[in-house]
Formats: sequence, C-alpha cells, structure tokens
Amino acid sequence: SLLFGGCMLTGCTASGGVTSEAARNGGLADVPRTGLPAQALAPNECGLFLWSKTNISEFVFFARGGEGTALFYLDDMVTELTARSTGGELFGQFFTEMNYQTKDGKNIALSFLPGETLTNGARISAGGIQYLNEDGWKTVLPILGARVCQPVIQEPGLRRQPPSPSG
Repeated sequence: SLLFGGCMLTGCTASGGVTSEAARNGGLADVPRTGLPAQALAPNECGLFLWSKTNISEFVFFARGGEGTALFYLDDMVTELTARSTGGELFGQFFTEMNYQTKDGKNIALSFLPGETLTNGARISAGGIQYLNEDGWKTVLPILGARVCQPVIQEPGLRRQPPSPSG
C-alpha cells in the first residue's frame, strides 16, 4: 500500500500518530486539494512520488518506473512530460538526475538525494525541480518524496510449502 503518500497528506508522524488538525477532525476534508490527482500502482509496479517542500505542500510530480513519461503540476495545471536524459545514481527504476520536456518544448530538470530505506521503497530527503517560469526566470522548486513499489500479492494457496521431514 502507499501508506507513505497518505501520511504526507494527513500529517502522520513516524510513530503513526496523527498531527494535523484536519486529520483529527474529520479526515481529509480540510486538506488542500491542489496538485496532481492520486496515482495508483499495480502489483510489482514502482512510482516516484514528489511533493513541493513549500508553505503548502502539493503533490507535484509522478513517474512510473520504466515508462519514460511523468506528470508535473505547474501553474495549477497537470503537464505531461517526456524523459530526455538521465544521470546521477541509479535509484530503483529511476535516476537521481532526470531531464524532461513538455509538449511545447520547455525543459524540466529533476535532481534529488535518496534518503532512508522504507518498506517497498525509499524516501527522497531533498531535491529540486528546475524550470523557466513565464517571465524567463530560472525557478527551483524544492521537493521531497518517495520511490515506492507495490508488492506482488500472493494468493495464500500459492505459497511454496517447506519440504516435509523424511522419517
């Protein structure tokens, strides 16, 4: 499951406690509804989930492992990106430096530092997304997030049984 994503939205602490007022008083009703829509992963699929590290954190970037495309939330719009180049270190099915391009030719550069290992993934402790804004200024959006993989669900009857002791 993508518990990490839920914790980012509701303000969970490392111990599993709830810290946001919105979560204590009625769930997600008061959480800001900006950014990318929720993204689901199929079993054995991995995704890169990034949030802006700003006053109001928004889900701003999502990529599926091995697809070469991504979604980026910019200027209140979802923008589709196509991968152009990679660099840095291999981080699961992703690289720590990736360059994308929008359909209208704008370049988007993503770089990040891997953080601690999670069950079925790893945190992204810091990073940034660079792009030129409407006025031509280079903008760096600070980010954090996670690389998460959905485990393969095994049917209980399909598990291998240990060999029986010979007697």
